[in-house]
Amino acid sequence: MKPKLISVFFLIVLLPLGLLIWLGVSLTRTDRAQVEAQFQKVYVAGLIDIDTQIQKFVKDIETQTIQATNIPYLTSTSSRNIVRKNSWIKQIFVLNNDGKIVLPDTESMLTTGEEEFLERAKHILEDSQSFFKPVSETDNGLRTSGWRSWFWDQGANFIFWRKIENERILGVELRSVVLLSDLIAKLPDSGGDNSKLTNSRITLLDAGRNIIYQWGRYSTNETESPKASLPLSNPFNMWTLEYYASNPALSKSFGSSLTFNIVTGLVTLGLALVGLSCYYYRENSRQLREASQRVSFVNQVSHELKTPLTNIRLYAELLEENIPDEEEKSRNYLNVIVTESQRLSRLIANVLTFAKKNKDDLKLRLVPGIIDEVIQKNLEKFEPALSSKDVSIEFKDNAKNEVLFDVDALEQILGNLLSNIEKYAFTGKYAGVSSRQEHQKTIIEISDKGPGIPLKFRNKAFVPFERLSSKLNEGVSGTGIGLAIAKELAQKHGGDLTLSSGDGGSVFLIELETPPKGE
Repeated sequence: MKPKLISVFFLIVLLPLGLLIWLGVSLTRTDRAQVEAQFQKVYVAGLIDIDTQIQKFVKDIETQTIQATNIPYLTSTSSRNIVRKNSWIKQIFVLNNDGKIVLPDTESMLTTGEEEFLERAKHILEDSQSFFKPVSETDNGLRTSGWRSWFWDQGANFIFWRKIENERILGVELRSVVLLSDLIAKLPDSGGDNSKLTNSRITLLDAGRNIIYQWGRYSTNETESPKASLPLSNPFNMWTLEYYASNPALSKSFGSSLTFNIVTGLVTLGLALVGLSCYYYRENSRQLREASQRVSFVNQVSHELKTPLTNIRLYAELLEENIPDEEEKSRNYLNVIVTESQRLSRLIANVLTFAKKNKDDLKLRLVPGIIDEVIQKNLEKFEPALSSKDVSIEFKDNAKNEVLFDVDALEQILGNLLSNIEKYAFTGKYAGVSSRQEHQKTIIEISDKGPGIPLKFRNKAFVPFERLSSKLNEGVSGTGIGLAIAKELAQKHGGDLTLSSGDGGSVFLIELETPPKGE
């Protein structure tokens, strides 16, 4: 594919698609956030309405308490009578203007309830000024009545107080159980028939996040978070209201918005691509046809060249054997013919192998043989060409066991690697080959002392048609598929071909799976 077509493809497909996705996600998130904010306001408004109802209940309690304790002068006897007659009143106390306790009368006999109250509310009664401390940011501390709440024995306790004559404080401790019971009676029924909360549930929690009361038909799970929460106003500010809901309306709204964004984007993208897809398809198809024709032509030519080239090599080698030693000039000419015909044979073999690889019909033909003999045979073929460039060959043969392998594939791997030494690494004047067998594997190491391949280019060494643009290959012909084919053949053999740096050169490691004969 031409770079121009790649750029056009990016502009007409990837860029609009990326922008569409970004726009759709952005709009969807914005819509969802707006809808969630609207529902959040509804939830909070519902909790505020409940808090308002509770405050009305508190006002009623205050009125009833004032009426029950509104007598000219309180004594121990009269205060005890008030406690007996009113179920919501637990204890009554009076503090004078300097904070001293007037009732209960600590100088006389106290009831058990009065003793327990003095112990329970000790820290509150000792600091009479705490009744006037602000309980909110809008409170100026100049109140004439109010509430105090505190914890005692794992329970909440409540006092309603007011100023009476002579700047004294009259306080009434309310029975928490009765107060809570009356409060719950004012809240909606928890039986599950509340039509307003068909898909919702409101929960009242204490300071320890224990459920005091809840109502609504919606079922929650342990991991679900509330849609909204609200601390109650004084005196129940240690308690919290939480709103849970399934939000079908939110899901529907969000789904509609998402669907609209996606459909709009797809339509827009489709219209943009319809006018350009024909052009892209036509251009791409034309390139594919041309590429297929070129590959087919090269394969046909390669096949046609293979037979006459084989004959040229055969007769050249026969003629070389029959020329007398004294005819050195003629022998040199024949040597050039044989060497170049071998090079051309490797080139044709690489082209045909690469064509088979792309068609997925590259198969191995395993036969028994000795790998060291194949290596020695290939070194003998390259010996004249390497010697002409003063390259010495060192072979350490340790793969003498007869195993199963593809002789032609191994010869092609060795031929490509040794050819690279001849073309690119001859300046090192050295070609080292060693072999060894481990279990059912044969490992062949081919090294040189040439300029080597820089680390940043090694990942491209086995990529077809990649040739390094450097002084290493200047003036040297090649197709750029030799190493790719060698690696593919090694992998077909159950192994691999890898490259590492050596002592001033490159080291190629061939690993082949070679089971013993008979397996």
